[in-house]
Amino acid sequence: MMKFLWLIIPMLFFFHEGKAQQLQQASEILTYTVREPKVEIDNPPLLLLLHGLGSNERDLMPLGEQLDDRFLIVYLRAPYTQRQGRYEWYDVTFTQDGPVGNDEQAKHSAELIKQFISALSNDYDFDSEKIYIGGFSQGGIMSYEVGLAPDTPVKGLVVLSGRMMNITKETIREHGIPAVEVFITHGTEDQVISIDYARVAWKLLEEDVRVSYLEYRGAHNVGQSALEALNKWLGHQ
Repeated sequence: MMKFLWLIIPMLFFFHEGKAQQLQQASEILTYTVREPKVEIDNPPLLLLLHGLGSNERDLMPLGEQLDDRFLIVYLRAPYTQRQGRYEWYDVTFTQDGPVGNDEQAKHSAELIKQFISALSNDYDFDSEKIYIGGFSQGGIMSYEVGLAPDTPVKGLVVLSGRMMNITKETIREHGIPAVEVFITHGTEDQVISIDYARVAWKLLEEDVRVSYLEYRGAHNVGQSALEALNKWLGHQ
């Protein structure tokens, strides 16, 4: 009998070890802060918000506080550190021909975000059919990369003053555009990321998916008209 018990104990150990790996905590993948829904709701829709280059997860909290009360909003911190308190989803080199991003870092960040969404379901109850991702500037760029992936877990994406990377365009050329809804808004006087990037993305996507597109007179920021339009869009999700 003792010999039989000796054989079965290692099997239980590996079973529990595998279960522990499956129940990985979201905070072990990415640092985050949460805004709970402001109304009583079972299984709320989830909105992930991604900050821009050289910022942190607290940057979009003032914006998130003004968004649809039904949503569970999660503010994510990028995994790469520029310096204390400042983070990036991928490193960028600025050249005469424009910014050049580290594609491998961008792909890694996208995978971390998808893993994070899966792990977050262990900590919070939210509607798995209503997951949205959005971000400002580099956060908007990452929203394209995650939201347009063939294995994307999201229903919709929000791009605030962002652009679409070449690696994202290559992905949709190879796999097509998933059935997502898209909200794009951009200032016409943006000197950091030109409005042309938003127009190109809009034209690329509008034939395959439903795109809500808004240009506003402004620079590299989120104007009041953009905020109002975003809230209206979220209200229909």
